[in-house]
Amino acid sequence: HKLEWSKGHSGRWWDGLQRHVLDHIGDKHVSEVSSTHLLDLIGPMWSTKHETAKRALQRVGAVYDYLTGAGLYMGPNPTQGLRRALPKVRNKTENFASMDWQSVPDFFQSLAQRPSLSARALQFLILTACRSGEVRGALWQEIDYAEATWAIPSERMKARRPHVVPLSPEALGVL
Repeated sequence: HKLEWSKGHSGRWWDGLQRHVLDHIGDKHVSEVSSTHLLDLIGPMWSTKHETAKRALQRVGAVYDYLTGAGLYMGPNPTQGLRRALPKVRNKTENFASMDWQSVPDFFQSLAQRPSLSARALQFLILTACRSGEVRGALWQEIDYAEATWAIPSERMKARRPHVVPLSPEALGVL
């Protein structure tokens, strides 16, 4: 999937697999890796680093699915049923604190007092409601002042489709 994923995503995918699975399995052949091996590996982090463990298990499963689909492995997928052998984890999601909408105008004005590029970028982000990576990667050639639009190319969009953002007079002023 490396060609269809962004460089960052494919790097994180491989790094997580390498760090949390491959470094511990060693040079075992895929046919030598059992559910027990994976339970010993994933089990200790299942409750403490649940999201990491869940992703590691998913990635191992995806590798075995690929190997089976490509005809390189005919045995059982050792990840099958493994979640049933692990304890149920109750996720306590902690969201980032948000600013009350009534405070945004004062915050926006305080940003205007700062002479930094990052303050301008945050103002632009607030005015366009775009993702921070899209704002940080913006190029002048993407801005059409006459049409008051910002054309973000598909390569930088999460959905991999080009996106045109209408720009308010305030957003153009920040630029």
